[in-house]
Amino acid sequence: MATTQDHLNLGAAATLLMNSMEQVTHDGEILSSDLGGSANAKQVPEVVIKPLYGSNKKVFLI
Repeated sequence: MATTQDHLNLGAAATLLMNSMEQVTHDGEILSSDLGGSANAKQVPEVVIKPLYGSNKKVFLI
């Protein structure tokens, strides 16, 4: 059975996004309240997506 990322052929983009989310969580500076932080719904996506724009890979977020 194919996963969603396989079905959409977004494997590389999904990996980049997951790596960014894991790094942000590991750093622990910007966390949502459910993870013990106080960041709001605008701050969290901004900090997760920011590293993607600095990569040399093309990332298309739908």
